[in-house]
Amino acid sequence: RMILGTEGNSDWNIFKGMDPDDFVTCRKLITEAILHTDMALHFTKLDEIKKLPSQNNNDTTDECNNDDDDDNEDTAAYSWKVIKFLMHMADISNLAKRKSISIQWTDRVLTEFFRQGDKEKELGLPVSPLCDRNTTSPSKSQVGFIDSIVRPSLQVLQRHLPSITTIILPLLEINYKHWEEKELLSSKKTSKKRTITVAIGREKETSLEVDNNIVVSRAA
Repeated sequence: RMILGTEGNSDWNIFKGMDPDDFVTCRKLITEAILHTDMALHFTKLDEIKKLPSQNNNDTTDECNNDDDDDNEDTAAYSWKVIKFLMHMADISNLAKRKSISIQWTDRVLTEFFRQGDKEKELGLPVSPLCDRNTTSPSKSQVGFIDSIVRPSLQVLQRHLPSITTIILPLLEINYKHWEEKELLSSKKTSKKRTITVAIGREKETSLEVDNNIVVSRAA
């Protein structure tokens, strides 16, 4: 609505002057790409990209470079599948950005998640995954998200976009190491707290036994 305006007269209308048929096609493709970012579709779309034959320059033969209409249509269909998945990855790729930027956005995203979780508790609703500030470990959640979602997806996509190997994946691994170290430190602190708690509990039990012995002795 912001781009088109209420009656298509907005100064921001990027479709001004576009052929009506082209406009319909363009709007359809934009809508399709946006819907493609739904995480519920992630593994289905990832599987499609896994099975998609690569057409990058390293894998393309002379036969694939002719100007036949069929080949052009195949290339367009291939490109569109990759572009849609790339847009999905851009939506979840914070952990593949430079560390200084990635950490800032991780904090912002988790803040938003926790506020959502607080509201869900307030309304008596089930708390969404990663939205409970009392049970969600920021470091553990980031390590898990990289292991299960981001890294496997980029590794599949790099076959179609080789620059991912040299530009994006190294940044991802830097962030992974950061969160892995924080999770290790957090685990050590938690383990130490448990040890102290258990030790205190045992001291109280010993003290109680001694007191009881004294009471029993006096009663005798």
